[in-house]
Amino acid sequence: MVGASAKDFSQEQKSAISPGIYSADVFVNREWKGQYEVKIDATSAVYVNAAHLKRFDIKTLTTVTGHKDADWVMLAQYLDARAVVFHHDSFRLDITVPQADVIAHDKNWLPPELWDKGISGLYTNYNLLYSKSRYRNSGDDQSYLYLSLNSGFNLADWHFHDNSYYYRRQNAEAKWVNRSRYLEKSIPAIDSTVTIGDNASNANWFDSFNFRGLGVKKDLTMLPDSYRTYMPVIKGNADSNAVIKVLQDGKIIYQQSVPAGPFIIADLMPTGSRSDLTLVIENANGTTNSSVIPYSAASGMLRSGSSDWLFNAGQLRTGSQLDKCYFSQAEYTLGINNYLTMAAGALLSSKYKSGLVGTSVLVPYVGTLSASFEQATLHDAQSTASGNKSKIAWNRYFSANTNVTVSLTHKNPGYLTLNESDSVSEYISDKIGYQAQEKNNLSISVDQRLPDGYGTLSASIYTVSYWNTRNKSTQYSLGWSNSYNDISWNLNAGRRLYRENYTDDYSDDSNVKYYDESYISLSLSIPFTLFERPGSITSALTAEGKNYSSSSLNWNQQYADNLRYSLSLKNSQNEKTTAGGFVSWDTPAASLTGNATRGSNYSQYGAGASGSILVSRYGVLTSPKTGSNFVIIDAPGVSGARVNGNESFTTNASGKTLIPYAKAWRKNSYYLRSEAGSDVLGNIKQIAPWKGSISYVKYITDTRQTFSLRATDAQGGALIFGASIFDRQGQALGYVAQGGLIYIKAEFLPDYILIKTDSKNSCIIRNVSLAGENICK
Repeated sequence: MVGASAKDFSQEQKSAISPGIYSADVFVNREWKGQYEVKIDATSAVYVNAAHLKRFDIKTLTTVTGHKDADWVMLAQYLDARAVVFHHDSFRLDITVPQADVIAHDKNWLPPELWDKGISGLYTNYNLLYSKSRYRNSGDDQSYLYLSLNSGFNLADWHFHDNSYYYRRQNAEAKWVNRSRYLEKSIPAIDSTVTIGDNASNANWFDSFNFRGLGVKKDLTMLPDSYRTYMPVIKGNADSNAVIKVLQDGKIIYQQSVPAGPFIIADLMPTGSRSDLTLVIENANGTTNSSVIPYSAASGMLRSGSSDWLFNAGQLRTGSQLDKCYFSQAEYTLGINNYLTMAAGALLSSKYKSGLVGTSVLVPYVGTLSASFEQATLHDAQSTASGNKSKIAWNRYFSANTNVTVSLTHKNPGYLTLNESDSVSEYISDKIGYQAQEKNNLSISVDQRLPDGYGTLSASIYTVSYWNTRNKSTQYSLGWSNSYNDISWNLNAGRRLYRENYTDDYSDDSNVKYYDESYISLSLSIPFTLFERPGSITSALTAEGKNYSSSSLNWNQQYADNLRYSLSLKNSQNEKTTAGGFVSWDTPAASLTGNATRGSNYSQYGAGASGSILVSRYGVLTSPKTGSNFVIIDAPGVSGARVNGNESFTTNASGKTLIPYAKAWRKNSYYLRSEAGSDVLGNIKQIAPWKGSISYVKYITDTRQTFSLRATDAQGGALIFGASIFDRQGQALGYVAQGGLIYIKAEFLPDYILIKTDSKNSCIIRNVSLAGENICK
């Protein structure tokens, strides 16, 4: 009976896949490749469009020829039929092939034709803060209200952005300030983004400024990580069939078999280490060749053959005001080879001109050197200025886990940025020339990872000097951090030396003030678990010079998945002990906070709310989180389901929730789990959204109730295990389990069910009862 029932059950499963065309998620070796139309024939064979074969990144399918793009191609003609499985319950197609037959790509990058432009909608990210302070002695109470709005309106792939804030302090005039307001459109065909309106210049080599106008910039995030993330492109030649390996820190990070002849490795990805690479070629005859490939991760370096560029044109904007300065700006950066990246740029206006050249060079065994030189000239009716800015930086990672970075910037006295040139009177005086402009800026940082168990050391020096004054500022800092059994601590020390030249207002005598400020601080964090909830105790002690400065003790506790609080005590040299508390609660609509502090002569309390609101054709949705890439999750009829296990993203009564952040141009996966008894078919969905888009992801759900009852055949015997159950319309309702137990899934308990005991025979139960007798006749 078991064999017969298994056979019948298999036949029923097979017949459940009706011939037709379905939209299915396609997975190759469990990696999502996108959603495509697939055709199922009467034999359950799977077909796909010939135009889609290359998108699956299977070497065997990329060589298929002789078909028009619209032709249906049976996968079993080119792949093992057992490797192609269509799951009709979740509309998922799984293809399993040897890994060697898979074309390697960045894991989360998808081709542009699979990117989702999104839907139209209106949104805002808000942050509302209120605080009030009371002072016992002076009676000078203070309060303020702050509201920040980062809003937008999406019309298909056109995105309008507005970033503004409102600020009001007690007894002061309220302010409404707009930071930026612009229209944005991405153009994947040229890997770029166009903006029109009030925005920042976002240059890579020039100093940034605000303007109103047109901006076009290459968006490297559209490209695979192997293009935009610097790693050497390795070229070589194999004397015979060979195995090539790339090692870093003695570990293999890349391995591939190649035929005799030249080869190229262009898709290496950073591993987190910055050690040099070793290329090993193992030839078929047993001989081995190896060579060192210098590598040092540094900003400014591009992969060989890759590029970056931008163009801006418009009107300079300082604060919220427009100036009479019209300009155009361009930059271009090119990765020449593994060792050299070059850049050039120009910034032009009617009275200001600036040209720039820059380079990043990877020197074997020395590290990465980057340098730039900018020459700027100002000519107008009132002033003339000319100068240059030079910058050089060096970065080197040593095998002893030491990283050293040095940066030096020098500016001539006549050098002005575009912003400074527009308000030149603030920088140029008839008496002394150029006032207090930066001359040299030097920074040195060293990070040393100590042997396991001893932590990390860090040290830095920062100094800056100015023209036409002897003012100079120098800062030193030294730190050590470590942990033991989840207990962590940080020890930091620093010193600031500052010399200020000034002129006495009464005697016109020149004087010099010297400042010498030093500090040392120790902080400690101890984690714990209370009522199965994580928490921590942190303490800190600070001394300035030779004197005690302050100490603090904080208790941080998670009360629930979405509720946290902290209690604090602080003592300082200038006042007695103060006590405070803070609480945050993430509701489905907003993240709410409250705080209060009480000191010896003052008290303070405040509250806040933040989150996002989205309006679209799918209704009004809210979230306690904020972001710029929105995803609407829709599981009709399934409430209380969490997305990726996150309580902040739980479906509402209609089955929807809002996720306000997603990684643009990359695959984002969303797993939906319901504990309310409803089924979510194909509960994992993936989407690759456009930058700034509003994406809509809908799940197929089954909200029918599950009924279980017992039944027998006409002779009182058990029904055949695995037999399928149907209603009057022939819709499948369930199956027969062991011992004659029947499982039915339906909106309501049917009064009539048809049970197919095998492919030819069936019986009917009328007046179905959960507790009574059910006989199949």
